[in-house]
Amino acid sequence: MKRLFCILNIVVLFSSCTTDQELGGKDIPLPAPELICEGNNVNWTFVDNARSYEMDIDGRLISIRSDVLSYNVASNGYGEYAVKIRAVGTPGYSDSPFSNTVSVSVTQYAPQPEMPLSIGDSLRAHPRLLFPKGLEGKIRQMIWTPEGKFLNVIHKEIENYADQLLNKEPFLRETLTGVSIARENLGRIFYLSYMYRMTESEKYAARAERELLAIAAQYDKWRPDHFLTTSEMTLAFAIGYDWLHDFLSEESKKIIVETMIAKGLDESATASYRHSVGNWNSVCNACMIASALAVYEHQPEKSAAMITEAIENNRKAVETFGPHGGYPEGYSYWHYGTVYQTMLFEVLKTAIGYESNLPDNATGFDSTGAYAMMMTTPTGRCYSYADVAIGANVSPASFWLARHFNHPEWLYVDRQMLMADNFEQEDKLWRFNPCILLYSVGLDISKVVKPEQNWWYSDGNQPLYVWRSGFDSVNDTYLGIKGGYPKQGHSHMDSGAFYYERDGVIWSGDPGSDSYNLPGYDNYGQNAGRWDIFRPGLAAHSTISFDDAEHVVTGKTPITEYFTEEAPGATVDLTPACSNKVSKAVRTIRLEDDILNVVDNVIPSADMQVRWNMITKAQPQADGDKKVILSSGSRQMHLEVVSPDNALIYILPAEGGEGEALNPDYMRVGFTAQLEKGKEYELRVTLTPIQ
Repeated sequence: MKRLFCILNIVVLFSSCTTDQELGGKDIPLPAPELICEGNNVNWTFVDNARSYEMDIDGRLISIRSDVLSYNVASNGYGEYAVKIRAVGTPGYSDSPFSNTVSVSVTQYAPQPEMPLSIGDSLRAHPRLLFPKGLEGKIRQMIWTPEGKFLNVIHKEIENYADQLLNKEPFLRETLTGVSIARENLGRIFYLSYMYRMTESEKYAARAERELLAIAAQYDKWRPDHFLTTSEMTLAFAIGYDWLHDFLSEESKKIIVETMIAKGLDESATASYRHSVGNWNSVCNACMIASALAVYEHQPEKSAAMITEAIENNRKAVETFGPHGGYPEGYSYWHYGTVYQTMLFEVLKTAIGYESNLPDNATGFDSTGAYAMMMTTPTGRCYSYADVAIGANVSPASFWLARHFNHPEWLYVDRQMLMADNFEQEDKLWRFNPCILLYSVGLDISKVVKPEQNWWYSDGNQPLYVWRSGFDSVNDTYLGIKGGYPKQGHSHMDSGAFYYERDGVIWSGDPGSDSYNLPGYDNYGQNAGRWDIFRPGLAAHSTISFDDAEHVVTGKTPITEYFTEEAPGATVDLTPACSNKVSKAVRTIRLEDDILNVVDNVIPSADMQVRWNMITKAQPQADGDKKVILSSGSRQMHLEVVSPDNALIYILPAEGGEGEALNPDYMRVGFTAQLEKGKEYELRVTLTPIQ
């Protein structure tokens, strides 16, 4: 058990309104965050225009990323702590004062999972990470069976690229400038080491050794300021050292181990990922655990402490899958974070025989395999909410989850993608392909059958409802409906938005993310520049707004009801997102007899204009005052504004500002209408196929 006694000593901070003239051109001061204690965490309020936060724990300063709003004080161990925090300003804004002070008494350290009494006593011989000896034969047997044909696609892809690498030089740059370099190196080591294990051909091992030694010699640091880069590079060394252990010379082993410790493991001591709750947590903790297990013999006490602490810190990441298995950062980040989350569990099992109880006891994680399947659309894209790419992927995480929770049907769509003539793995996932084969061992691939359930729902910060008419045809119907919380990291202003495919056409879609380097893209404040960028802003989403005002970024928009049988769909309460403009905004979307009905019941708080917006990949053409014909090839759809009577239809290009991504395949279509204060309106739009 763990007891935290929190005594809040509130320091009242007084501020006064200051005009630009009074500031005399100086930086605008930020307000102090409000700090509170809940359970074993201290939490603080978000501050607009904060570049980061600086936490003071008994005089020791810790830098924390701007999208992190929680810190586990118990991770400091037993003791009495005085904690306060301030916001560090972006250019043009000065740092805030420190917040109120929170006194925290940690009388018992945070509970740890049941680990073996001594990791050293349980430690397996090399190779111990993911790919223990004896698995080679099982993989060969599996991929050459008729049922394993789709897995042989992955094996052949690995073999082909590994053979190409034999004639290529190590992937180096004069300076390490981004995580893409670490990912390329990790992919090369994974592929070459896998082929050495499968074939015992030393040409693959020798080429992998060259890559590792070149990286060790060329890079002084592995970008500890961007610890995702450090993590993936460290993992590359851990995999290479472990899988090639019986081939490497003692001199090479010494160089690899010393480099891994100095440039990877040692740098983790002060890294901010420890306090994160999203994909950073899963990625970095998995890489550090795997690397600590790889070099355990060289620093047993330090490695054991690091592994135990990383498992405890990782709990925060597993909790984000709750309550029903959704992922608030979107489909692409699910793939990235969950690949590493499952890897974390798997390396503990293969290296020390420890099967964490987290996957089974963490609400939602046991059903998140269905999320990846249901986010894949009939046209081979993904339900592209948040900062994601629009393509669908095959993920090793899905194979681990299907095996661990005995749901092979979760792989039905993955098998279809692998067997397609045009299959090509998405750039961010190709390097993990060997794990697909490793995780398939022990999975009954003959039971990868069509799922019985064709709908899916998840609550949380980004509530989602998805329904599809089938799983076998590009012409199947797919309907996705979303609640939302724009304040969430990587979120878009898409509360109430819907995604609609039918007959191979995206009638209502989402163009995905834009460049993270655009000014303001990483600021989630109410008036932040992020919302002026087309793709994350309102204009790129099929939802409503009032007086063209942005949604309230802290307004959590729930799905209050969903329908799974006749007339599938859902109801979204948009009132929190539009509370600055209306006293009521409730959207219900249902598919009734092939007609998609979108009904918004609203009560405006003042006279104002409503904008009903839909972004589409079809070509729109006005058909009278209240109808639009949407066309894509031979397919057509009628969009009709049934009410209100004073609606004015518009058709607009899907254009952003200078430097933003182009959207030549998308158009905006919708209507505006004037509304009177206090009057209740029903805004009804139908989408009807033209036969």
